[in-house]
Amino acid sequence: MIKKDLLQRLYKITMIALSTVNWSNYWQQESESFTTFSGEKEEVWREKGLLGYSEEKYIPLRRDLYLEISDYHMYEDVMLTSQYDQKNDEHFVINFVVSGNVKTIHHGVTDYVLETAGKNYIEFWESRQETEYWQKGDRILKVRVGISLSTLREMCEDSLNTLPSELQLLITGKNVPPCYRQGENNINMNSALNQIVNCPYQGFTRNFYLESKALELLALWLGENNKIGFNQISSLSRKDIIALQEVKNIMKKNLQNPPSLKELSRQLCINECKLKSGFKKLFNTTIFNYLHRQRMEYAHSLLRDKKIKITDVAMMCGYASLPSFSKAFKKYYGISPRCDRI
Repeated sequence: MIKKDLLQRLYKITMIALSTVNWSNYWQQESESFTTFSGEKEEVWREKGLLGYSEEKYIPLRRDLYLEISDYHMYEDVMLTSQYDQKNDEHFVINFVVSGNVKTIHHGVTDYVLETAGKNYIEFWESRQETEYWQKGDRILKVRVGISLSTLREMCEDSLNTLPSELQLLITGKNVPPCYRQGENNINMNSALNQIVNCPYQGFTRNFYLESKALELLALWLGENNKIGFNQISSLSRKDIIALQEVKNIMKKNLQNPPSLKELSRQLCINECKLKSGFKKLFNTTIFNYLHRQRMEYAHSLLRDKKIKITDVAMMCGYASLPSFSKAFKKYYGISPRCDRI
């Protein structure tokens, strides 16, 4: 696990600018570790300081698996520049964003990208430099699933050609060109993520539970990307892509009463078949699942305000009854809406 160290405050006008050298100038750190049933050390770092407070967990599991959970609560706007060396990293890692909104530059690979709740991403380049923008008041919660390349190679030996091209190169020991790939979590991924973050068990039961969820996330990600691949969007025209991106805006603005596929097709001048298949290719999810995710995330944000009744939250998110909303919310987050606001 690579620990982040922050250097010094370079300036403070609208944000604090930091680099990775002297984190201790801003944080007071405590840590603990204990041996898991796998015989390895689970480690936890907790930090408090002028910038906020955080907890990072490294959880080794069997089968050359591990989980990392990073949970940051920010008191200030921060610009963080980090550099990592991945030359000797023998793991494949998938990053899942559970909450937060981080604007990131992957130098030499991307311009600004938004790593927001409901997204996942993988990244490959040896000497990695990033600049991240963290917002005051934000909670940045990420879960990472890592698996050794040797174990992944054994698991995928009979179906190597179904994997994304970057992963094929990585597993076979070939050079992977610098790249960053982002996708959207599906409903099952979000459910597994929330079950990991809110794990109800202790001891060896917890370890078995987290191992099963880590494998589930890995399988869901591989299944999603095996099915659609990274290059299929090339069949979409620029006009199609613009129209499909507009679908997102329309659905976000109409959570209570979203348009039908027929209405969307007519409004955006794109046939219904291409609307459904193109959206799936471009965003790795269906229009219905995207709408569902937006409703759940909006509901989650509304539930933070305890003055709003749960029945009103249900109505504001487009649900005709409280039971149907509660059932959908529990399936998505793993807990009832009443528990979410405790």
